Amino acid sequence: MVENNFAEDLKFLKENSEIIELTDHKTKASIIISAEHQARVLTSSSNSLHGKSYGWINYKLIKSKEWQPHIQAFGGEDRFWLAPEAGQYSIYFKPNQEFIFKNWQTPSCIDSEPFEVLNTEQGKAVFRKKIFLKNYQNFQFKAQIDRTISILPQNLIEEGLGIKISETVDFVGFQSENQLTNLGNPWKFSSGLLSIWILGMYKSSSQTTALIPTKSPHEINTRYFGEIKEEKIKFGKNYVALTVDGLDKYKIGVLPNHAKNVFGSFDAKNNILTIVKYSLKADGVYLNSLWRNQLNPYIGDAINVYNDGPNDDGSILGPYYELESSSNTKELNKDESIFHLHQTFHFEGGKEELNKISKKVLQIDINQLK
Repeated sequence: MVENNFAEDLKFLKENSEIIELTDHKTKASIIISAEHQARVLTSSSNSLHGKSYGWINYKLIKSKEWQPHIQAFGGEDRFWLAPEAGQYSIYFKPNQEFIFKNWQTPSCIDSEPFEVLNTEQGKAVFRKKIFLKNYQNFQFKAQIDRTISILPQNLIEEGLGIKISETVDFVGFQSENQLTNLGNPWKFSSGLLSIWILGMYKSSSQTTALIPTKSPHEINTRYFGEIKEEKIKFGKNYVALTVDGLDKYKIGVLPNHAKNVFGSFDAKNNILTIVKYSLKADGVYLNSLWRNQLNPYIGDAINVYNDGPNDDGSILGPYYELESSSNTKELNKDESIFHLHQTFHFEGGKEELNKISKKVLQIDINQLK
């Protein structure tokens, strides 16, 4: 399928759903949000008139409005999910089910049900969703999701990343502020907890590399979907580079004490640098989502990078790749909350200028990538 530009995506989404467009009128950067699709940021652009559309969108599924098994893979650069995915406190598998793809099912409250729009104003949209779900132990969760999405002006992007953006570089930045509040019985370690999980879906290619700064490159978790071919992963002194080509299914994760609060990707074909910055608590409790019964269900990853590929049955959802961040979690009494901030930035321009940003923010020289 030929990739749409932003104007084409905007037209398609207006025809097939109710959307909210937030625009920085000074720079013409824009984002598209859909409450119908769980208040997700579907895509963004650094130039809403003539620019590229950065998010991966499942046009066929959105147009069909036909529910699919397992997941409604609508796409989008920032979607709200919950963890843990698997293990003895999973909310994606029913009790006593084997942790295999045919049994995996995304909860409808974060997969197919709309979110309520509370407010829209210049540069910001506010959403809410009350949810009810059970985990693998049959513990009943009653909770509320509050989600505020904002497009960021240049001064806040520069201040937040500690950079100065060249006039020759186009850019867009946005963030989601996410709060999860317990409305029911106390959440305990013994019965299972929840955490906030934000995932961004992007277009795979043989020339796109995920860039993951880490304090311990060889300590990353590669056990999700089998081993990764040697030619698709590179270990630098302070980072891991991963090919995200959509040809094989694999995923890596970084524990909070090894992670940095930034990671991203570089598209060498289109000269697009993507950076994700998120709230990280290095000594916090993070949920384990490995597809197995776990010895340590409360020792999990702060960030993940997923490369989509064929499933066991030969089907494929994408292809796409994901940049994912998770919140830490804790036991919650009624009306107590956890919070997670996830920010997304795209920079498009000459490789030299993009490399300055990469070296400053990620401490990764993109000229060293193959």
